[in-house]
Amino acid sequence: MSQEKQDQKRGVDTGEGPEEGQLPQGRNYLFIVGIDHYNDKAIPRLQNAVKDAKKVLEILVDKYQFDKENLFTLYDGEATQSAIIGRLKSLAKTAKEDDTLLMYFAGHGEYDEIIDVGYWIPVDARHGEIGSYISFDLVTRLVRAIKTRHTFIITDSCYSGSFFTTRRATTAEDRLESLPSRWLLTAGRKEVVSDGWEGEHSPFARAVLWHLDNNREPRLRVSQFCNEVVVAVGNNADQLPRGAALQNVGDMGGEFMFRLKEYKDTVFERPAEEPAATGSQGKGREAGPSTTATPAPEKKPAPLRTLGDVRERLKDYIRESEFEKAFELFNRIIDDRSGRENDVIMQQSQYSSITKQMRNNLVDPSFANITLNRIRFALNSIVDDLEE
Repeated sequence: MSQEKQDQKRGVDTGEGPEEGQLPQGRNYLFIVGIDHYNDKAIPRLQNAVKDAKKVLEILVDKYQFDKENLFTLYDGEATQSAIIGRLKSLAKTAKEDDTLLMYFAGHGEYDEIIDVGYWIPVDARHGEIGSYISFDLVTRLVRAIKTRHTFIITDSCYSGSFFTTRRATTAEDRLESLPSRWLLTAGRKEVVSDGWEGEHSPFARAVLWHLDNNREPRLRVSQFCNEVVVAVGNNADQLPRGAALQNVGDMGGEFMFRLKEYKDTVFERPAEEPAATGSQGKGREAGPSTTATPAPEKKPAPLRTLGDVRERLKDYIRESEFEKAFELFNRIIDDRSGRENDVIMQQSQYSSITKQMRNNLVDPSFANITLNRIRFALNSIVDDLEE
């Protein structure tokens, strides 16, 4: 097979916040980085990273609410270590609490097993010299310093899953979008990922582009987007992406939303609080002297200290049909090498498929219920088999 047609790998061989209910109305920043040609000839060139990055940019600007005046790009020779770090530091200085940031990085990545640190490889990196790389630890610190309401990083590079090593239109959408979030979607776990055939997009970028291009929802939740990309890539390539909230960088349980440009003038706002319930309105609600009710503070879930705690929490989520929360917790606690991980991915795929059909009224409700019950049974079985 010729060099031009080889399926390249994106890795180097190392031989406080706004009040709930206030939806973001600030600037939507885009920061796009793509690197094919590295200065150091010892670092293999990539074939599709810049192509992928430019296509992602095109769809985001054309279809979603991102403006060119808040767009920053670094391609090939521009994407130096100092330029990438400098742009993130600049955003830390200028971005406000009502702004959002989406960053896309396509290029080589590296992982040092000895010190358990992953890296992005900038264009001016020197092969094997980690001081010339950009550590995920540094990126995490910069993300923590950027005070946007939502920050979402998509990284199509090898070993980008090591970003996670430090952590073990409805009112729901309004609530999620009103709370700060810090999310990350990586092309794989601690593994080499495919660059794809020359002239084509990588498997990861292909899934990202397809779901962005085919989305018809006015506000697409980042958790839903991540789940769909994870399933699509996992079913069609020898790599498994990961999408989840980052810990210890300011995430407060909210979610970034991809807002379609055609709904730019639509006002999404939190509905008024319901009137206070009277005794005749339902068991467990007492009438008060006021006509409005003060909502009780949301009870934070207890910390998960033991395997028993994890099992109980998962069972609660499954029983209450909170499947998204169950899948997020599964992805946090199941080891990448566990045989059960594929079982979770399979159930996640079925859940994503049936919920999409339900949203589009393409499935009989009784069949949907049967499918959800099967997923519930399978997930409970996985919970029962969890081991330390």
